[in-house]
Amino acid sequence: MARQALMMLFGLDPYVKFAVAVDDDIELAREEEVLWAMATRFQADTDMFVVPNVLCNRLDPSSREGMSAKLGLDAKAPLEWDVERNELPDAAIAWAREQSRRSGR
Repeated sequence: MARQALMMLFGLDPYVKFAVAVDDDIELAREEEVLWAMATRFQADTDMFVVPNVLCNRLDPSSREGMSAKLGLDAKAPLEWDVERNELPDAAIAWAREQSRRSGR
């Protein structure tokens, strides 16, 4: 289903060159959540596809006469996936931030 949604997005908007599909539990406005989904739910050999030679933004310097390729990544959890997402306690995050601040990083 993610692949079909990504293909529809690519067909509707020639300016989109790269897109990632994620589950509803991922907050799109938080880059770290999207990257987490890509790191934990994505396998390059099965969850990535390229659409070659399609219309694109002609102002894109990498395009070839208005044609380009588009990359879709499916970072959705498999249907049979039964893994709970772990999160660090707020106290641990606060401690790590304080240690980082003290070390000047």
